[in-house]
Amino acid sequence: MGFEHMSAKKLRRAQSSARGVSTVESLESRTLLANTPGSIIGGVDPYNMGKGDWIWQISAAEANTGTTTVQGLVDYMKARGFKWVIVKAGDGNSGPVTGTWGQFNTDLVNRFHAAGIKIFGYQFVYGGYTANSKGAATTVSGEKKVTDEIMSKNPDGLIFDAEGEWEKITNPNTLAESYGKNFKTKYPDKLLGHAPFAYAHLHTAFPYQGFGKYADVVMPQMYWKTISIAQTPEKILADVDTDWKALYNGFATSGHSDSIKPIVPIGQGYDPSASNPTPGAEITRFFSDLRDDADPASPFGYNGVGFWSVQHHTQDHWAAIGQGTIGAPSGTISGSIYNDVNGNGIRDLNETGVSGRIVYDDTNDDGKRELYEPFAKTDSHGNFKLLSMAGNRLHHVRQDLPGGWRQTSPRNNLSASIFMSNGQQASGFTFGATQTSLVGGTCFQDVNADGNKQSSEAGIAGLTIFADANDNGVLDAGESSTITDGAGKYSLTLAAGHCVVREIPPAGQRITTPAKSFYEFDLGAGEQTIKFFGNTTNILISGSLFDDKNGDGIKESGEGALSGWTVFIDSDGDGVFDPAEPNVLTDSTGKYRFRSLGAGNWRVAVFVKAGWTPTIPGSAARKIKLAGGGTTSNKNFGLTQIT
Repeated sequence: MGFEHMSAKKLRRAQSSARGVSTVESLESRTLLANTPGSIIGGVDPYNMGKGDWIWQISAAEANTGTTTVQGLVDYMKARGFKWVIVKAGDGNSGPVTGTWGQFNTDLVNRFHAAGIKIFGYQFVYGGYTANSKGAATTVSGEKKVTDEIMSKNPDGLIFDAEGEWEKITNPNTLAESYGKNFKTKYPDKLLGHAPFAYAHLHTAFPYQGFGKYADVVMPQMYWKTISIAQTPEKILADVDTDWKALYNGFATSGHSDSIKPIVPIGQGYDPSASNPTPGAEITRFFSDLRDDADPASPFGYNGVGFWSVQHHTQDHWAAIGQGTIGAPSGTISGSIYNDVNGNGIRDLNETGVSGRIVYDDTNDDGKRELYEPFAKTDSHGNFKLLSMAGNRLHHVRQDLPGGWRQTSPRNNLSASIFMSNGQQASGFTFGATQTSLVGGTCFQDVNADGNKQSSEAGIAGLTIFADANDNGVLDAGESSTITDGAGKYSLTLAAGHCVVREIPPAGQRITTPAKSFYEFDLGAGEQTIKFFGNTTNILISGSLFDDKNGDGIKESGEGALSGWTVFIDSDGDGVFDPAEPNVLTDSTGKYRFRSLGAGNWRVAVFVKAGWTPTIPGSAARKIKLAGGGTTSNKNFGLTQIT
């Protein structure tokens, strides 16, 4: 471990150093890679390891526990509820057989096994980097040989302790992967872990991805009292959550999601100095912080913890560690996902389960799946059982929809949210998914006829929305249709492809949006789109003004638009434009529109500029009568310049 090889000052400096990014090797097949949650590897579930501890030197550990034999040490640890122990077994090219680490032997392994405690060897590896902090002899082949020596003692697995030297190696991820692959090829049923720096963003050259690929668990050295930027268990846990989520998300986006593994922290179980002790109360808080973390970086939560180290714990530490508890209870959330063929949000008798679909606990409730979040896959019948994280907490369970699918139940892609206590079994959660497409939206009363829905404009109930399959503007038999609800909302389930969607407007009203009164678009499989329909009782009068150069009252080629002219409603019929009368300016194409008038008789007139005279109509005014929602267009005006 870091403490084993350097002073507190050096460790803080190592934890704070940052170097360049290393080369990343392409992801290989899943052969030899870690199993899913609930799988037992090396006698433990990596996602639920419980409490353990670390031993650097057996003799010093005996002395610190007041024991004088290995059996006494084993009994001492068993009495304090440890499920596993990790013991120093190799350093560089020095191992338990041909080196100086004979403390890791068959008798040690057998005694821990007899007590029901899993035992793992840890090996400090330098990757062949010779200018290392200890001046240790190291070669890649020599360190791999030491791995075999350690495993010849029949432990339950191995932990690689790799630190600063690996930030100086060329292509460290490739080399780290080779260490992991070498181990898993020979010992596929044994647990493999690695114990790196806690602050990943300060060690960007370290091969987190390479070691993580074949590992079953990662054990960052979370020494909050030693690392100057941490200082408290709460701070280091919050920092690690932020740091490792970013690290794991980076693995996912770069194609290395197999390096995302459960995190079993190594906590501060030693005093950095006489003036900087670690109170046992902080260790007690660390247990609680890990158990109660609502949005952890570790998949399925922090369900395991170890401490450095047996030979350094004070009596205060022993009391806190011995009484501390951690581990996920057997809580589950179960349910099913079905293929909602008709997209109606109800499971009909002919609709079957969907296999291989991922269901996940959206711990941060952001509506998307991060690969560090707890998950399960549906079986051949579409059923799932999701292990729940420890602690009393709210769970947001969602299905991870593949492309071309959308969720129909619960509606609007909502999660199935439930508050669960420790160990609770929850069942009956059903998700529908369909490859049919959905058009939804609101039909509203467009009071100001501007084509946009304002918050004060209410929905219209009871309107028919339909897919006009033959595009004839009429709802025919067999065409998909629906009725708006009390809030004016509608949902129309359609097959993927080209479609035309129309509304049958209320009597005495016209459609303001869309502008052409219907939507025409292409729908992809499982796509959802929102389309609003606006309706108004206001009438619509439109037309244009043109420069009638030859004065014949007919718009001909070469006779351009008149833009910026005033067209007004001559309310008093005096032929004179009064500023209080409704008016608009013609646009760049000479067009005008009145859309805010009610039903009735209206006189539309042009304010004739000096030097011009009207040609059609000669009065520069038109009388128009329209019922509610009526429209009229091409109410055009021609004008010519006086010569």
